[in-house]
Amino acid sequence: MKRQSPHRRIHNRRGAMMILVAVSIIILLVGAVFSVDVAYMHMVRAELRTATDAAARAGSEELARTQNPAAARAAATAVAERNTVAGNGLTLNPTDIQVGSLLPNAGKFNFVPDVAPFTAVRVVGRRESTSADGAVSLFFAKVFSANKFEPVQAATASANVRDVALVLDISGSMGYAMPPTNRLDALKNAVSIFLSEVAVSSPSTQISLTAYSTTSFKILNLTSDFTAVQNAVNGFTPQSFTAIGEGLLMGSDSLAFDPLTRPSAF
Repeated sequence: MKRQSPHRRIHNRRGAMMILVAVSIIILLVGAVFSVDVAYMHMVRAELRTATDAAARAGSEELARTQNPAAARAAATAVAERNTVAGNGLTLNPTDIQVGSLLPNAGKFNFVPDVAPFTAVRVVGRRESTSADGAVSLFFAKVFSANKFEPVQAATASANVRDVALVLDISGSMGYAMPPTNRLDALKNAVSIFLSEVAVSSPSTQISLTAYSTTSFKILNLTSDFTAVQNAVNGFTPQSFTAIGEGLLMGSDSLAFDPLTRPSAF
């Protein structure tokens, strides 16, 4: 019986290891290729989400301030272009931006386009082959005939539109002591705190100012100039009687009839 020499067996083993190493290297390269492209795809998707969120938010804030759908679309477009997706600013087509309302339905709010009052903006960010910026090119997946990545993200934002009628009592009783000061000074301080909070939390809010003593006084129509409101309040002095009914009526009228009244405000 013919026996194979030990030298020959070792040589065959070495050849088998070379094949195993070659296959392992190929598998590792394929894994690296997929890892790079998959990570890039996740990054691009996150960038697109950020860009669409920012654009929708900017559009809704502009809509709250101006009640102008065209201005809201322009704001959304400008902000989208300032946010890069795969190295380029996101370009929105006019059809990618919708203005409408959020309407309650079964315990949640649904966006309904082109329905007044306009309180919300919906933005669809696209990096498709048919979009303005085109699809996203991949690095290594081309080897496997996967040349492009076409993500789509949608975002809806609604800004609270508030008109506030500030009706203040400046009758004689507001001069009574409230240590360490009096009632009217305490009211002025409270108004200052209120305006500061509104300026931070809801800067698109408009405020009208009415005061009452023996009769009611319309001090300011609806305005977003909080400094003017504070300055007017700081000039109040206690006087006469208390026509609270007239003051409340005048304040409520300002929400309906002032020149800058907004139909979507609440």
